[in-house]
Amino acid sequence: MPKYLLGAQMIDYLQDKKLKKQEEKERRKKEREKKHQLRKLRKTRNFRKEKKGEK
Repeated sequence: MPKYLLGAQMIDYLQDKKLKKQEEKERRKKEREKKHQLRKLRKTRNFRKEKKGEK
């Protein structure tokens, strides 16, 4: 944390830092969900291919 900030500047700095951290957390969560959906889709596609091969 910078020592040269005073009063309102310090509050703004901390709020910005908290906001950036929260946005980064949400972005990572969306990426994880997207990866999970892709894995799920791949599994269902592979499952369908195996079923077709058995017929």
